Formats: sequence, structure tokens, C-alpha cells
Amino acid sequence: MGTGSDSRFENRKSVGDIQRSGSSGLESRVTNASHATATQLSGAPQLVIDRASPEDYNYVLDSWLQCYQQSARWRKVPFELYRPHVRPQLTAILADPETQVITAYLGAAVVGWLAFAQRRSVDIVHWVHTRYRIGQDGPELRKHGIMRALFAAAPLRDRIAYTHRGPLPKQAPRIAADVWIAAWLMRRGMRSVSFAKKEEWK
Repeated sequence: MGTGSDSRFENRKSVGDIQRSGSSGLESRVTNASHATATQLSGAPQLVIDRASPEDYNYVLDSWLQCYQQSARWRKVPFELYRPHVRPQLTAILADPETQVITAYLGAAVVGWLAFAQRRSVDIVHWVHTRYRIGQDGPELRKHGIMRALFAAAPLRDRIAYTHRGPLPKQAPRIAADVWIAAWLMRRGMRSVSFAKKEEWK
């Protein structure tokens, strides 16, 4: 469901092969995606949550592609085999008019994002991502409330299904990210958080 190392992607990318239709109404649907509260990083500007801009989408895709490879399903597959198989799938999800993406910014820097869709009976979370740091020497950004702010800004109901397993850490405790994020969401008031196979959410 989210997070993972994104050290290869230091800058916001320009939009490339992701062509979205029907995204112009996203801003009105994400009604409370504006200024959000998170732990203030030393010397950092205020965290702002807003809908993803077109130039953010390739960073979203590339960070998702890298982090998802760390899941139990894909971590042993060489990147040159994994990328051509999985990248078109993630691209299609991000290009789907149903998919909404909100982004967390510190100044001009993207420090996190959340991709989701609203369905009649249950909302769908595709992935949530928080950046590890900006640049090689920047402060660590994890555990500063960025993910909390993203979920607070998204108009999700209290029943969600997620579509992608999260990264599996190499060191103990080896708890996949989707497992601890689901438990975290339940502690924060979600009634149901469950994994949905592709055929169940398409």
C-alpha cells in the first residue's frame, strides 16, 4: 500500500507518457486538500496538500515503480524484467479518470503523495508514498506526519480496500508496509482496511 525507499528520484519529473483525461474536476472533489498539519521540520516551510499537478506525475510513477519492487512479490525479480511488466500497469492506473492523486509539498518539493479512487461501496487506495529525504544531505522526512496529513486530506470513507502490497523490509521486524499501514489506519478509526486483488477492484 505504500512507502519504501526512493533515493534514486531526487527531483520532480516533467510529465511524459501519462496522459490523463477527466482530471480537471479533481480539485473540487478533494474538498479539504489544502494546508495540512504535520510535525514541523526544522527550518522547513509549511506542509501543503493539494491535487497533483501534471509535472508531478512522472515522479509519482517512478517512485511508485521503485518502491513497489521492494514488495515480497517482486523484490527478487531483476529491475530490467520487472519494469516493462509493471510500469504499464501503474501508468494505466494513474491515467484512469477515476484515480485521484494528491501530493504533499514542502515549498516546491514533493515529499509524499496518495493515489486513490472513490467507489460506491468502498474506497480504493492504490498507494501512499512518503519521501525519505530531499537530496543527499537533507533531513529525514519519515515520521513527521506526512502520511497522516495525506490521509486526513483525502475524502476517504471508513471502509477502504488497497490494491498493491507494500515493501517488505530487509531487516527485522520484517513487517510489510501495507500490514502496518492497515493497522495504523484501523487505530485511527477506519472500520475496515483490506487487500483487494486486481479482479476485485477493476
